[in-house]
Amino acid sequence: MTGNTIRIRKNPEMNTQTDPMLPSPVLKTTVENKSVWKKFLTRFFYGCIMITAFIVILKLGPAYISLLVFALTIGCLNEITKIAHAKYSLCEITWYKWLHWYFILLSLYYFVGEVLLNHFEEIMREIEVVRDLSSYHRFISYSLYCTGLMLFVLTLHKSQYRLQFSLFAWTHLTILFLVTQGSIAIHTLLDGVYWLIYPACMVICNDIMAYMFGVVFGKTPLIRLSPKKTWEGFVGGFVATMLFGLLLSKVLYSFPNIICPSELTPDFGIRVSTCEPSYVFNKQSYEVFPLISDVSSLFGVPITHIRFRPIYLHGMVFAMFASLVAPFGGFFCSGLKRAFGLKDFGDLIPGHGGIIDRFDCHIFNQLFVFVYYQSFIKSSSPSSLLRLIGHLAPDSQVRFYEVLRQSLQERQLLV
Repeated sequence: MTGNTIRIRKNPEMNTQTDPMLPSPVLKTTVENKSVWKKFLTRFFYGCIMITAFIVILKLGPAYISLLVFALTIGCLNEITKIAHAKYSLCEITWYKWLHWYFILLSLYYFVGEVLLNHFEEIMREIEVVRDLSSYHRFISYSLYCTGLMLFVLTLHKSQYRLQFSLFAWTHLTILFLVTQGSIAIHTLLDGVYWLIYPACMVICNDIMAYMFGVVFGKTPLIRLSPKKTWEGFVGGFVATMLFGLLLSKVLYSFPNIICPSELTPDFGIRVSTCEPSYVFNKQSYEVFPLISDVSSLFGVPITHIRFRPIYLHGMVFAMFASLVAPFGGFFCSGLKRAFGLKDFGDLIPGHGGIIDRFDCHIFNQLFVFVYYQSFIKSSSPSSLLRLIGHLAPDSQVRFYEVLRQSLQERQLLV
């Protein structure tokens, strides 16, 4: 002690912070934990609302589900368009706003028309106006696209060539990733609600479980584009999705209104048809590998065939894709947001962001479902063959009948 001055040796274990206005580390950690839980509860609450609304729309039938898909597509298009408008100040290029939506609406007309003609061509051709439009649908669409292309060239400004062509590419990228995906979703939906519901549930399950495993166990970063994504969440989401996929397959195939395709009613409504379940929903017999048969014989229980529903195997493929590949749709969108300096695509859904933030993982998933379904599951039906024959000229139809009858008689299938 010197005079009235007292020096106190500071204990390194004690808090050395002297400014009472600054929060202590303990208080800061507590506030951060509260913020994390508040965000989690907000996300959980609005997630439950979305799931409940989805279940209600599901019960209303394929027509309302199609409208939901269409509305979500329009919402995503609006969010993407706002980004381009804000980034490139499109107010200076007035005509481009109109051309952007012209190409968007034209693509919707083309893809939705293709879907309707593919599923309901017989009924639609009974109406004269629709019959004329359907007969030349592709030619009309292409002619309108050429018109838009010429208008784009005529509106080019010498000082803005690079900008205008960048925006032109942006429009077509939007059509590729959003309009095409929405149309494909409706296409698979009309073949049976199952082909939309099940893959979507796989993505939703993986998203939720990966988030929860990441919050609880996450330590190892997964990818730079999404710093909060962890390997623990990725692996945990994969395991949980595979298990949930197997359980959901066992539940959904018992509902005819989910597995049967849709049909167009005379008053142009859409309803689920009455059908015999497809072969993928019924038990099939498969021959096992010779090695398995030989090993089982050693134990006195020879196994030569096994019976199971193919939908279990297809469901596991969907679940695996939703867990391992579909998340890269989310990473793709994360990269896009960072390219434009955005945190979220929008703020429509509290705790989730915009519509694209919620459905980004579905970008790759729905296209995969369509390609996989067309390649490995869908089989030709008599109605689809009759539709193709109906396009032939009358004399060609008679000739086809004669050839078919002769072939059936030679194989003794027709007396």
